[in-house]
Amino acid sequence: MDLECEILNCLDGRRKCGRFGNTWFGFHWTGTIMKRNTALKILNPILVVLAVNQATTVLFREKLSAETFEFFHQGGGAILLGLIIVHFVLNFNWIKANYFPK
Repeated sequence: MDLECEILNCLDGRRKCGRFGNTWFGFHWTGTIMKRNTALKILNPILVVLAVNQATTVLFREKLSAETFEFFHQGGGAILLGLIIVHFVLNFNWIKANYFPK
């Protein structure tokens, strides 16, 4: 048994090594990679903070310098867009079940 199989067996207690079973780039889903719900619990508050950042920078754009506005509004918007895409990817099974019924 090679090292990867031993690591996988250690993570979930299995005796067999399924190299392509529940592995993804050498990491076991239930061991090393963060679970979807845990990732969403971290991601969702970050999305809220970034959305509040967008609204706040628009409301106070007159009082902010152009450089500060650009940094917070445009930079925050780019990060927000990227994290929204990650949010959709993490929730794709729910989206598929509710919006694309068989």
